[in-house]
Amino acid sequence: MTSSQITIRPSSEIGLANTLTAMEQNVYAAANRNLDSVLSSSPQPANLTALERAAIIEVEALKLVGGMDLMALLLRGKIITKIRNQNLLNVHPEHPTLEEMAVSVGVSVTELSYVDALCNVVFPYLEQNGISVAETWESIQKSKFFELTPALTAIITGEMPGRGSTRESVISVLEGHGVPISPDGEPGEISDEARASAVDQLLQMGELPVREMRRQLRPSHTDDIEGIILRDDSMYYAVLRMNDDQRVMFERLTGRHTNVTVVNPDETTRPYLGNLRRMLGS
Repeated sequence: MTSSQITIRPSSEIGLANTLTAMEQNVYAAANRNLDSVLSSSPQPANLTALERAAIIEVEALKLVGGMDLMALLLRGKIITKIRNQNLLNVHPEHPTLEEMAVSVGVSVTELSYVDALCNVVFPYLEQNGISVAETWESIQKSKFFELTPALTAIITGEMPGRGSTRESVISVLEGHGVPISPDGEPGEISDEARASAVDQLLQMGELPVREMRRQLRPSHTDDIEGIILRDDSMYYAVLRMNDDQRVMFERLTGRHTNVTVVNPDETTRPYLGNLRRMLGS
């Protein structure tokens, strides 16, 4: 077993590593302040032992570390916005695609899109309507926020997902808050009141355990993914047919074990076709 006393730098850049390491002291200071605040407002003295106080502080510190996750997400969102608005991928010396950039920073394109939507659609809406992003983040956390992002974005912007269980969920939530739905399944105008109450319902879902949240968010569940596997001696090639919901499910189940390139049928993807032919041996 390795020693827990070994110091591991959180960054390869020394200055940034020192700054991030110093944040540990700030987290514990905040945990102590929170506990002292609770104790000072209590009508009865707590009479905590030193060990009991230490236990409370460690648990509170673990909770507060989630704020560092939010800070990283907010910073990533600002960077993504700057790259997009200034068209920086096209002037980058290597001219990377969005997929190549995602791979280089160790995330999926789907995660980048979720970060973008949260930082530029969901979080601004929450703050503008008096809902603290920091407090909501502490209750919901990153993984569940990501699962709620497509539905939250659709309700806030009024732009419905094309099809699948996310669309069905959004329409069901809107209908429950008085938004008229046409016979062909298109929602009518979403009032500010209906939008606010629908968003609040989704945020309440986010406070549930993961399985219960998913059950309420997608009561009809996501359909199984259809596909075929081609075998060539000892190699196998998979062709899968997925909608947006199925792709999210696919990445959640296999994301740590796959390296997938998304190719759109346009002129910019022609170089990928040669790679595909070589992979298939054709």
